[in-house]
Amino acid sequence: MTNKIKEKADKMRSMTDNELVAYVENRVQKARREGFNQGKSLKQKDIDNLTRSVVDMHDYIIDISQAIKYDYSDNLICLIDDIHTLTTKLNRR
Repeated sequence: MTNKIKEKADKMRSMTDNELVAYVENRVQKARREGFNQGKSLKQKDIDNLTRSVVDMHDYIIDISQAIKYDYSDNLICLIDDIHTLTTKLNRR
């Protein structure tokens, strides 16, 4: 599992600013397309995994924010925070 995470992190580190923003936006669109926050039932395990992933992405963006342009990191943090807010609302259901 650790190697898989490291590989994904290395791949994300090698992305340009535009690629990284596009990647995160794509993930948001995919989540919405698959019914995220649209009233479809999710198991608690799925919600916990999603929350953990969002927190990991947030932490990663904070770690690399010095290496990317401020506007991009700020936009990414806003997107991640929005997703985290949605996962928090799912936990309250």
